Amino acid sequence: MSRTILLILLGFALTNCKKDAPEEISPEISGIAGKWRSVEYTKLMGDSIATGPIPRELSRVIIFRFDGVMLEEDGMQPCGTPNTYLLNNQVIEVKPHAPIPRTMDCTGMTGITCPEYFKINQRSANEIVTEYCSVRLKYMREE
Repeated sequence: MSRTILLILLGFALTNCKKDAPEEISPEISGIAGKWRSVEYTKLMGDSIATGPIPRELSRVIIFRFDGVMLEEDGMQPCGTPNTYLLNNQVIEVKPHAPIPRTMDCTGMTGITCPEYFKINQRSANEIVTEYCSVRLKYMREE
């Protein structure tokens, strides 16, 4: 009798086990999903342009999550991160499919806003360039 009960419990336990399926990557952001490190900056200042490399110790890592949410290297989202951006001239409306961890409570905070979209141009599978508030940052894909 105890053997029958044990088999039933084992069967029940095995049928209720499931692996967490990885989240599906939204098709419109599939090319940029993953981890990126800044390697070069360009600052537009009136008629002049300043460009230079970014040393690794000063570089910024960003992660585009499966649903388009942009996070920092620690997996947190800083205040002021855009909910809409242009990816290769296509408007992407970020619709989170999972909770967004934030570095702090952003209620009532106002950040720097520009009258333009946060722009992302994917130049290759391993290179993107972002542009916002007259600053361009070149990122390379990280593994």
